[in-house]
Amino acid sequence: MSALTDYEKNELSLGRRYRQYEHAYNAAFAADPNPQARQFNETAARDDIQWKRLETFRGNDKGAYHAHQSNPSDPLAKPTEKEAAAWQANQVDQWRIEREPAFGQNDATNNKWLGLTPEARNSEKGQAFLAHVEQKHGAAYDAYAAKTGNNAVDRSDYLRTMGVVEAESMSARAQSQQQAPQQQAPQQQAAGKTQAAQEAATIQAPAPEVKKSRLNFADFSRPVDQQVDECAASMAKLSDKELDQTKQQAIQQHEVKGLGDFQEASANVESYNRVQSALQEARAARRQESLAEAQSRNRSQSQ
Repeated sequence: MSALTDYEKNELSLGRRYRQYEHAYNAAFAADPNPQARQFNETAARDDIQWKRLETFRGNDKGAYHAHQSNPSDPLAKPTEKEAAAWQANQVDQWRIEREPAFGQNDATNNKWLGLTPEARNSEKGQAFLAHVEQKHGAAYDAYAAKTGNNAVDRSDYLRTMGVVEAESMSARAQSQQQAPQQQAPQQQAAGKTQAAQEAATIQAPAPEVKKSRLNFADFSRPVDQQVDECAASMAKLSDKELDQTKQQAIQQHEVKGLGDFQEASANVESYNRVQSALQEARAARRQESLAEAQSRNRSQSQ
């Protein structure tokens, strides 16, 4: 029996349990493509999507976790099974979801409405999913803002909403595919189970070892500067044709990983390199000034 059913036996309505998050829900889903899902509805049916969203949010709410710890006998503070699992995962993760994303991570990484575990949020696949959402829905923001006018949310909130909607859509498709074999003939069911088993084995099998290339520095077993110098020396020996092939491979790998527009990323890297170069020049200038001052003091003391 699920924790939700236990609450039902105690006559604790979903509305009473999640009413405190009404304003947070309305703000988070003001841009939901489905108008019926934009506003908290205390009388909504128990299979309404808003209750799943609120359960996800409460599982990522540190305040709700401490409220239950302070008063475990309060029936309204008790978690559902899903919320309890999320609290435990966030506790192990030291509640990083309450802080800003780490440097280089997607802005929506710690979206409390997105039903991903801390490990999934911070994984390559999780970051690639968020980049996919930004790439897919980012271009539509201007049209949404123009249509909505003064009621439009900002772009980052819009993308957070669309990330939740996209994840829900993917989950619904996966569930539909799982239920489909039940409506097939016995032979088709057996074939479907075999294919599902093969897919599960593929997902659970360890990823093949990635062959390191000149541009792969993921190992970090040696100083990065040393690896960069070696890479530059190696690439200096290549012909123009080989250099062009290497560049095209890098672009393809960038796109396959869902990291966004390669040209935009290149511009960011160039900007970063310019900043680092300026910092290095400033540090070198300060060292020269300090050395000159020290030499001047030594001459003054010797005189």
